[in-house]
Amino acid sequence: MGVNHLILQNLKKNMKQDSLYVLALVFSVMLYFSFLTLQDDAFVHENKDMGFGTVLQAGTAVLIVIILVFLLYANHLFLKRRSKEIGLLEIIGMRKRDILRVLSAESFLLYAGSLVLGMLLGFSVSKLSAMVLLNMMEMDSMASLHFSSTAAVQSVLAFSVMYFLILIMNVLYLKRQSLLTLFHAKSISENKAEKISVFTAFMGFLGIILIVSSYGFLTKLFSGDIAKKQIGDLAITTAICLMMGTYLFYKGSVSLIFQLIRKRKEGYLTLNQVLSLSSIMFRMKSNALMLTVITMVSALSIGLSSLAYISYYSIEKAAKDMAPHDFSVFTEKDAKRFTAALQDNRIVYSMQRMQVLQVMADLSQALVPGSYDGLEISRDPRVRMAVVSEQSVQDINVPPNEVVLTKPADTLQEALTFKKSGELILLGRKGAIRLHFARIESKTMLPLRLTNHGFPVAIVNEDQFQQLAKQAPAAEFNKYPLYIGVDLANKQDAESAERIFRELGLYQWDGIWKGFESQWEISYIKKQGSGLLMFIAGFLGLAFLIASGCILYFKQIEESEEDKAHYTVLRKLGFTQEDLLGGIRIKQMMNFGIPLALGLCHSFFFVKSGWFIFGSEMWTPMLIVMLLYTIFYSVYGLASIRHDKRVIRDSL
Repeated sequence: MGVNHLILQNLKKNMKQDSLYVLALVFSVMLYFSFLTLQDDAFVHENKDMGFGTVLQAGTAVLIVIILVFLLYANHLFLKRRSKEIGLLEIIGMRKRDILRVLSAESFLLYAGSLVLGMLLGFSVSKLSAMVLLNMMEMDSMASLHFSSTAAVQSVLAFSVMYFLILIMNVLYLKRQSLLTLFHAKSISENKAEKISVFTAFMGFLGIILIVSSYGFLTKLFSGDIAKKQIGDLAITTAICLMMGTYLFYKGSVSLIFQLIRKRKEGYLTLNQVLSLSSIMFRMKSNALMLTVITMVSALSIGLSSLAYISYYSIEKAAKDMAPHDFSVFTEKDAKRFTAALQDNRIVYSMQRMQVLQVMADLSQALVPGSYDGLEISRDPRVRMAVVSEQSVQDINVPPNEVVLTKPADTLQEALTFKKSGELILLGRKGAIRLHFARIESKTMLPLRLTNHGFPVAIVNEDQFQQLAKQAPAAEFNKYPLYIGVDLANKQDAESAERIFRELGLYQWDGIWKGFESQWEISYIKKQGSGLLMFIAGFLGLAFLIASGCILYFKQIEESEEDKAHYTVLRKLGFTQEDLLGGIRIKQMMNFGIPLALGLCHSFFFVKSGWFIFGSEMWTPMLIVMLLYTIFYSVYGLASIRHDKRVIRDSL
């Protein structure tokens, strides 16, 4: 048999055995090529001032790192699995450089074929990717199907570099291995000690304590209990504790928990328990570092994807919080111009007028002590607050000497906790008005521009509003004394009304972002940013899901091959394939389920710590992301069970 025939035979065998790896490699090329093609799309060049190209380039850099780590680790597992085959080739007289030539040729054919197929698939889905991105960003640009020569060249260069790195890994591996170690490399099993040492038990307890402590730190990170200067230090400490806790969890906690289960059984384990518990409790200890990396990056991937989706999911709610009416104007003159133009275009509308006072308010008697330690008001409880009369607001009556507050912005809700019977002090030029705190209304009254970055609006009795108006500060402090909200009867007219609003030049620019006057404009701008981030987070999350799932899958294949001799003995003792598969299913559920469950827990507390900064709804977006991640991850678990079934069938 010639070398070329050997190469083709090995390639055919490996492609059949590692079909999931080939699919993952092709899919990785497709993702990378699609990302590069998007950067070369016309709409990216047309909107280069918005930074689309820079964000896509950053996403591409992260994507290529994920793919590189995946390929290098997969190649390491393949070399270890084929070590006995390499040793046999040496025995029959092949030199190491000839073996290296065989391995290099196999890798070249596999990578070249995957590169071509992946680029063709990437080209075919490039328009779909662009359409999805444009739809998420609600842009009017048209996506076109085009082959980017720049993307093709960059893809070839990137995967060529990966190929040469794999060649270097192969050279170093063959150089280090002797003939004896090649035959024993695959049979070197993980540490399978029968007793759990005191040190292992200590590591197990410490790992659980570190994880629970990290969750506690995360819940306090943005709660307002921590000063702004301490947030960075606490975040670093939390990340270190979480990584150490996760590593010690795999190194000791899993073994400790399963050992306690075994002791409760008093040694009487069923076949399923022997095949699952006994295997996992020691193999996870040996693979602790790999599982820690997979768990932490999974948590980060799920967390960032959840935050991106929370931001996108909450856009409409955020727009209403920033501008409670469809359009906001601040003078009677502008209101007349705008409403006249709406009437000319037969757009039906309604209006609401409010007199607004900006006064200093003392919140020290209204807030729960310590609830605002992370804010500037911890040093000076006097803040600027918007005040309106009850007569300007529908369905709200305020008795004399009382005050009703609107809810603060989402970014402040976690930090501001009001007393049930507190006192709000409004400071005029000639004295202070003390008002009893009545309740908080869930509605938003004024646009963000008038509320001091989202602080509550105070609604007071008409008499006290007039009393306060006589003591109001100078005109420059009350820059917008009148607020007029315009609502459209038909929301389908929003884009036409927005065009009229823009043509009349009614946007107010005074160092604050234009757009607080229009819900449509806020939604449009937010969807551009949030849509792009969600698209990139989804792409990178999918890439890591493929990489981490394949790594775990390959590891399970390796362990199944090592256990083949055990399956043979059990089959000879009379156990059927279905008997063995029961324990295998439990084992694979734990092999994939424990890292997934721990990653989901990490991501939950990560998201919960600061989700309100990104949007107004946490549970629905987060659960959707977690569910999708779990479904895709389960595919690898099912593929592992299918491979184990084939190994059990061939064991006898």
